[in-house]
Amino acid sequence: MKGDDPYMKVHAADENGIIWKTADDEPFVLEGFHWRVTNGEFRRLEAGGLPPGVEAHCVQSAGGQLRFRTDSRKILVRASVRLRNNDADIMSYGRLGFDLYLGEPRTSKFIGVSRLNFDALNGLAASYTASVFQTSDPDRMMREFTLYFPLYAQVESFEIGFEQGARPAPPTPREDTRPLVCYGTSITQGCCASRPGVCYTNRLSRLLNRPVLNMGFAGSGRGEPEVAERLASIESPCLYLLDYDPNTTPEKLEETLPEFVRILLAKHPAVPILTVSKILYPGESAEQNLRWASIHRKNQEHFRESGFDNIHFLNGSSLLGKDPGECIADNCHPNDLGFYRMAEGMAPMLRQLLE
Repeated sequence: MKGDDPYMKVHAADENGIIWKTADDEPFVLEGFHWRVTNGEFRRLEAGGLPPGVEAHCVQSAGGQLRFRTDSRKILVRASVRLRNNDADIMSYGRLGFDLYLGEPRTSKFIGVSRLNFDALNGLAASYTASVFQTSDPDRMMREFTLYFPLYAQVESFEIGFEQGARPAPPTPREDTRPLVCYGTSITQGCCASRPGVCYTNRLSRLLNRPVLNMGFAGSGRGEPEVAERLASIESPCLYLLDYDPNTTPEKLEETLPEFVRILLAKHPAVPILTVSKILYPGESAEQNLRWASIHRKNQEHFRESGFDNIHFLNGSSLLGKDPGECIADNCHPNDLGFYRMAEGMAPMLRQLLE
């Protein structure tokens, strides 16, 4: 159409001279898929024995990260992804794109997202090749990168491309390789984030320099015991963060939260557990969220009376700051500012618990 903004056009990626590698090639470090085996699916939980909603969403790659260093002056992504239909249109790059950060985790900066022409969408599936990094620097230099996987798409195939002759190298080691496990709802999964790196679990991974397992399941984070059993089977978690209020009611939360925590404690009695109450929606006041907070405090007191001092609580009413309405995209899901404030608000307490 004449008059289209030329800066919005998506140009075909130049694949000349590109060597393609998989996520399993040495020396890449793939995080976010705890149960995945070599050449396996990019799913967040093992199949079988899960509630239907969790099974439907655990195939989506939210929280996946590919970490590496290279001196390549070009980096491309070639992928096939499959979407689930959504009644509401959430951010497309966050839903099915990959984005790239440059630098070591604590200081890394966003440098590119896999832009694609939506004519490439075939129903709810897309196959595309996209550039995520290119520099005109004539000299090669080793740089560190983190590539974040889509938040709401099933990644059916994935390759990453470098220019011929480029050297791959392992990333800077994590301060601690034990994963922080975040369980929750579509908010945890990253609904309405403009791109994957904005999701609060991915930002926490950068702030804390630790692997984070995103266990957010849109509409399906309801505190089911079978999900708690699956999360408890993780061998060496550093901390569990439970943030599932928005998918339940105060009555159901009061019923499910103690049992969910009990199941985790049965396998990991010394691992800290942080429960987070619901964030404020537009038009709500902190006073309206008092009931949610009281349930979390009651749960914390119950376990501390039983001798478990590692149960902690963070009031979600404070996470979005003094103007929470500016942090919401669609009446309930955070926008990019909201995800930023959630991560920044959680990080100090998480650092304290982890130290």
